[in-house]
Amino acid sequence: MKCMSNSVPLGKSFYKYIFFILLVLIFPLRIFSDSKEIQFLRTTDTALQTSVYTLISKDTNVRLKIIGVLHIADLEYYQNIQKIINDLDYLFYEGIQINADKTISRYNHSLSSIASEIDANQTKKSIRKNSEFKNEIARFLNFADQLEHLKPKQNWINADMNFSQFMNVLSSNQVGFDSIANNLSAENRSIVNDYLELKQLEPTTPDYNEKVLNFKKKMSQNLVKSCQDLCFLEETKLQRTAIITERNKVAISIVKPKFTSQVPLELGLLYGAAHTPNFVEILTHEYNFEIESYEWLDAWSLQN
Repeated sequence: MKCMSNSVPLGKSFYKYIFFILLVLIFPLRIFSDSKEIQFLRTTDTALQTSVYTLISKDTNVRLKIIGVLHIADLEYYQNIQKIINDLDYLFYEGIQINADKTISRYNHSLSSIASEIDANQTKKSIRKNSEFKNEIARFLNFADQLEHLKPKQNWINADMNFSQFMNVLSSNQVGFDSIANNLSAENRSIVNDYLELKQLEPTTPDYNEKVLNFKKKMSQNLVKSCQDLCFLEETKLQRTAIITERNKVAISIVKPKFTSQVPLELGLLYGAAHTPNFVEILTHEYNFEIESYEWLDAWSLQN
């Protein structure tokens, strides 16, 4: 691992950004009351893992894989996801559309794109700084970027809101981009402090690799905890509704026409990992799918 020569300038709200980064990695969501049984993100002794659920329709010959993804992770993680995607007839993916020619998605640096479309200077500043900080963390931990390794192909279909719809949902729920980071915990601040200390170390420092690994473990555990809190706590309901639940409804409406196929179809939904429980609930409760199986993919190695 290498030390970075460039860093994001520290401001009075800097400590919010590590928390916001954790959320952006997975985009937490609103889920139903019994969704705690639907696991989608976990840590083990060796890795931070995301789930892939395979659902089958009780009425047709349609199988659907819900592929929860982290947007920065180990290169091998994206290679394994690509192997799954290769077997699909159609893949539906997230990406907020600005217009017919421009899409805000993981595939054209969404946060920077959103920032360029919004007039509020503070919102632009917040989003740009968040995007820069995400890239900084990725470089520091030698992560790959989803943008570079999972790129749309001919059988990929965008399944998301357009930009105007997204902004209307945020406004109607009185949700700003910074509001997600308001509940900053002492643990989040501790992670930021650890990161700032690590940045100052040379790779030749004794136990450097072990210190970086411990930081990654701490960050992964906090990521899981933060996601669980945002999935289930009542006080985050507005944020969940605005950023996730409403977008999930749009995604399902775009995939839905394929559900009536009388010929065998293999479909996929590629979205942030924490969309998974809501998708599973909707599909099993409203569209007569059932869970055939699920598997875990290693996203971040937690070994030396």
